[in-house]
Amino acid sequence: MRARTRRGSSFLVSFALALLVPCANAQTQGQDGKEEVLEKVDPYTHGEREALDKAGYVSEGPFEWSEGVRTDEVAETLGAGTVLWIETAHFKIGSTLASYKLHNDTREEKALDDQLARLKPRLQWYQPPRNRLDPWMRTHLLAQRLENVYAEFTAEFGFAGGEARTKKPSAEAAPDTIVPPKKFTVLLTEKTSSLGRYLKRYTDRESRSYDRCPLPGGSMFLGVSAEGLRTQGFDLEVAFHCVVAAEVTRNLVDGFANSWFTCPYWLEYGLAHVAARKVDERFVPSAIVSARANDEDAWKWEPRVRGLVQNGVAPAWTDTLAWEKWEDMKTPGHLVSWSRVSWLLKRKPDELRTFLIGMVKPPADRAEEDHGRIGKAQQIAAARTAFGKTFEELDAQWRKAVLRN
Repeated sequence: MRARTRRGSSFLVSFALALLVPCANAQTQGQDGKEEVLEKVDPYTHGEREALDKAGYVSEGPFEWSEGVRTDEVAETLGAGTVLWIETAHFKIGSTLASYKLHNDTREEKALDDQLARLKPRLQWYQPPRNRLDPWMRTHLLAQRLENVYAEFTAEFGFAGGEARTKKPSAEAAPDTIVPPKKFTVLLTEKTSSLGRYLKRYTDRESRSYDRCPLPGGSMFLGVSAEGLRTQGFDLEVAFHCVVAAEVTRNLVDGFANSWFTCPYWLEYGLAHVAARKVDERFVPSAIVSARANDEDAWKWEPRVRGLVQNGVAPAWTDTLAWEKWEDMKTPGHLVSWSRVSWLLKRKPDELRTFLIGMVKPPADRAEEDHGRIGKAQQIAAARTAFGKTFEELDAQWRKAVLRN
């Protein structure tokens, strides 16, 4: 799978998914603005039960999207024509994105080669892509990527594989399982206007390039607009992948044990940055402020972190505990949060699990409608319980590790 087309074009358009209704094909606007034929029946599984089982899918639609809302209602709201759908073990996915023309980006091509090699044995009627990823192939890649993020997150923190996900959370739920009330929902749209219509109807939020929020019934929602990301310079397919990986990681944290938005900013964004940089270090969507204009090496964060530590200007770990909004972090904050979280993730999974539970568990006296971040005292207690250390001690060890490495 090698494609050679002119680099610099728009090449972010991702995964198209569609509602399965009795019709062979439908029209959708492609990346070049022209109409392309979109197959409503998946050519790689034919929608057959045996093939879906082989792929690890629950359904390719229709199905319930969120509490009281089905996929056909969402499709009507989007006003984008065809929508494709896939339900996996832990995600419900929908998209109106068109085909993606491959570009001459070596790192992206290598990543796609690896992903397609893992996807091939799971698709009954797999055909290797030539110079583009068609909408259904992008759908399958998205499903694989999302489940991979989930698997890595649960492995790092020593959680069970989500077997209890369909059970209603309770006080007796095992502390080593992730038990949100509903599967995560992920909606990818070609147009920002389509995402805007969905957000307005179902969440009463304004249109954005990408957004996250809880839906009625408990699902954590992620919506991403390819058009919106292109305006921010995220044109590559692999850049789109970084956005999805980072934001879904934030949803895993915020949806954990019904803890909505209690995790401190430094930890949540640090985990998101780690997830994005696992995909491709060049694109970290949640830290756009960290990029330097006309600096081709701005994505090389290791030497920048080392410079902050050497020059004594890295924010103290104890100071980061008080960050209450994204704007508080600024460029050095994003860099050191990523570095510190990367360093912490080398610890034992049981320690990390204990730490995460302590960092997201709402205080017992918190009102149900209060969704604020936990305070410094709870963070300090979580570190002491999990690692037996203060944040000052952890900070000193981290700084030594940065200078040593």
